[in-house]
Amino acid sequence: MLDTAAMRSEICTLIGRQRVSLSDAENQLVEYFRQITDQERGQVLRLMEALTLHPETE
Repeated sequence: MLDTAAMRSEICTLIGRQRVSLSDAENQLVEYFRQITDQERGQVLRLMEALTLHPETE
């Protein structure tokens, strides 16, 4: 639950506090994210951060 709340909070921050409705695919990704281990979750978050900060990275 907290993962979803944190993600929605970050999404709202990114789009200027507009109400966001996640698609079925996005909700499914959130469910998968909840089921992975803490180590895998950390790797995913680091990857997302790297891609966000350095979009030229392939």
